[in-house]
Amino acid sequence: MEDKERAKFRKKRQRARKRKKFRKYFLITVSIIVLAMAAFLITMKLCNPDFDLESIIPQDKIVQTVAFVKEDVF
Repeated sequence: MEDKERAKFRKKRQRARKRKKFRKYFLITVSIIVLAMAAFLITMKLCNPDFDLESIIPQDKIVQTVAFVKEDVF
């Protein structure tokens, strides 16, 4: 009985470790993407002070997104 319980707890711990490891790498990946985007925007602002985010994203897409968000919120 003890060996079966130990094996059961060992499997639980291994699954928990795998979940932890996945979460850790997922959060690291997301943070790297966010930092890369921030670095890009800061670099663009330093190189070109007149840089505006609207030059990358078309104006009509921004208007559509704002309208969509307003409809969902209200």
